[in-house]
Amino acid sequence: MTRVCFIGNSHLVAMMYAWEEISHKYPDVAADFYSENAQSLVFARMEQDGRLHVSSDPFKCRFAAGGRAEQDSIDFSGYDAVIIVGLLFGPKAVLQAYKRYSFMGLNRQGGQVMSKEQFKRATLNFASETAALHIANLLKGRRNLFLVPCALPGAKGFLDANKASMEIWREAAEAGDGEALMGIYTTMCNELTASGITVVPQPSETKASAISTLQSYNSNVLKNKTGAMRPENDYSHMNSDYGAVMWGELLAAMEKAKVSAGQ
Repeated sequence: MTRVCFIGNSHLVAMMYAWEEISHKYPDVAADFYSENAQSLVFARMEQDGRLHVSSDPFKCRFAAGGRAEQDSIDFSGYDAVIIVGLLFGPKAVLQAYKRYSFMGLNRQGGQVMSKEQFKRATLNFASETAALHIANLLKGRRNLFLVPCALPGAKGFLDANKASMEIWREAAEAGDGEALMGIYTTMCNELTASGITVVPQPSETKASAISTLQSYNSNVLKNKTGAMRPENDYSHMNSDYGAVMWGELLAAMEKAKVSAGQ
């Protein structure tokens, strides 16, 4: 039996719902899900006993294990792999750099011009501030570690002129800079993978463009177990269909890591 531990925030829901639908296909895999908001997990810490604690006092947040119980730490003994989902890590990091900087090869004019390598470093600096990489760096070298990033925004968001958070994405799309920016993001993810944090990227078949996700994966996104629906202008969260696709990508990555390790 392969036991996997998921740690994430609201982006974990797609993986959880998908697992309810497809777990019968994988009787040799057991998954536990631990969810908390990213702002709290920035303060998570590893104790000498090998447990991950959510945060130090006075923070009073708790992990919710599969929605069934609450606990203030995770004991990783018995898990074969740890999967970090979302927690602010994803292609948004390169768009944050794009707000301030530019490099030769981009179509948009504006911002401080730097080399492509410097732009990549700026992207990594933004990514390094996420709870995902904070947790990953705490665990790196201790466990088989995988990182499932936030997906690209749903394609419908690029048509929503009233959604302020989509402005920089629309600007990149209109300038035709999407592919160049995602090239930087992919290079950064490859470097993280080489460092021991295996990034499981969004597959091309789920994308509507270089910087958007097919709308079918951003439709009918459930917020929680009560069945409450997320607003129509929530373009960042994906549904269980997307979660099922990412499960396939994740299981393939885990198998590849197992083969590489000679297991």
